[in-house]
Amino acid sequence: MLDRHALRGRLFAIDEELKEISARAELLVRERQDVVQQLDAGVFGSDSHPIDRLPNEILAEIFMAVYHGDAVQPALRIGAADLHDDYSRPGSYFPHRVHLTLVPVCKRWRNVAHSLGCLWSTFDFRVVRKIHNVERTMTSWLPRAKACPLNIRVSADFWSGRGPRPRSRLMQLLSPFFARTTHLSTIIHLQSEFITTFPSNLIVGQFRQLRMLEVNGIGPDHGLQVALSPITGFSNAPNLRKVHLRGIDSPAWIVLPYEQLTCLRLSHVAAEPTCEFLRLTPNIEEVHLNEPSFTVRQLPLTRAFLLLPKLRILSIADSPGSMISDTILQDLSLPNLQSLALSGSYPEKPHFAQFLARSQCCIQSVDVEWIPDRPEGDVVELLYMTPTAGEIRIRAQIENPDELDVFGPFLLRLLQALEQNGDEFLPHLRSLAIDPMPLSAPFPYHALARMLLSRHQRVNPLQSFKLIIRSPGESGAEAPDQSALSSINNLKAGGMDVQLRGLQIFDTKLNAWAFRVPQI
Repeated sequence: MLDRHALRGRLFAIDEELKEISARAELLVRERQDVVQQLDAGVFGSDSHPIDRLPNEILAEIFMAVYHGDAVQPALRIGAADLHDDYSRPGSYFPHRVHLTLVPVCKRWRNVAHSLGCLWSTFDFRVVRKIHNVERTMTSWLPRAKACPLNIRVSADFWSGRGPRPRSRLMQLLSPFFARTTHLSTIIHLQSEFITTFPSNLIVGQFRQLRMLEVNGIGPDHGLQVALSPITGFSNAPNLRKVHLRGIDSPAWIVLPYEQLTCLRLSHVAAEPTCEFLRLTPNIEEVHLNEPSFTVRQLPLTRAFLLLPKLRILSIADSPGSMISDTILQDLSLPNLQSLALSGSYPEKPHFAQFLARSQCCIQSVDVEWIPDRPEGDVVELLYMTPTAGEIRIRAQIENPDELDVFGPFLLRLLQALEQNGDEFLPHLRSLAIDPMPLSAPFPYHALARMLLSRHQRVNPLQSFKLIIRSPGESGAEAPDQSALSSINNLKAGGMDVQLRGLQIFDTKLNAWAFRVPQI
């Protein structure tokens, strides 16, 4: 047992060590404070951090790149969604508001952001109206756009006077900017009470620079007397060229300068109203029909076909299993048609042959979706009927694993037809894409190698082949046989553009896409 003298000595030593530790801790605390101050000076000081040494002009270019999505959002979309209605997403007309995260960083960033009119050229009333002081937001936001053309989105409540502010006050605040508005997106209630009170007289003639108009009609009232009070507020827009109408089942519901339109997109509109809209657009160049509703009708034995001499691009994104594309094409004559895209359904062979004979068109590009519940030869036979096509894209959206057993034979027949019947089957083919293809589908790589070699040796050779494998949440694609891969690589070395890529969606909320080469 230690004596009392030894214990006192040990206690004294512990106290001395604690004093040394306390002194060391105080030194470390002061040193930490100095380091934090240096870090803060590096982040927020204008003289030390690299980004703060950038000129305002370069910082402005970075802000604009982020705002337009060039730096953070790849511009890639695949499959039937290319053709289907995309009204609910921001899209290219209404960029995201990521610049709002840049403004609060510091005073310099705020001043640079406020000086860029393009960052404030998009005003979404459907979002801003939820902010407490909507009037203050409008009066502070839009003047920052300076002289830039404006993209404006407004809700049905704006026109009807429902919501947090009276319509008259909001119209008074926003109407001075109508003259600079080039893109307008709006929701309209298709109800008799609303149609009667729509302020057409207050806005008609104000959209002098409007080039693109989106109208989303909701809540149709089948007892609506549209002839008494159609929406005429957008009738006098001399620069209007592109229109997207969703759920508008009659041209009588909205009066537009149809004769000057060059691009028309109709979503959820029946076949007969679709033809009514097209009859009003003699100068139309692009038509996109998204999920048109089916109406059964008896076609007359003799009728006048709708001639659209300037229409070059036609896309029909139909509901699976319906025959809307067949019904609509029976009404049309399109002598200048160059690009045809079909999704969900495609026309019957006799009707498509009649359409081609009637139109006498030279189709240059065909984008078609492979449909599982149709005979495997339907797509091939449809392509046989478009011998002038130089660009072909085939999409395969397969959700049922049983459909893979049918997709394999279709691919084999397609590749064999391309290899063996080059003089009759797409003799002018320059570009072929199978995009996307399901990951689990077996792919005949040997047949692909033979087809590419055969087409590469033609007088009009195949210049580009693309295979995009869609693999959400799965790992890797089936590896090609080494001999087939060697033949394909030789063609690539000879100048053909051959792309074999796996595509994986890893975060749909961010619209982020990653490319992965199949594991070889």
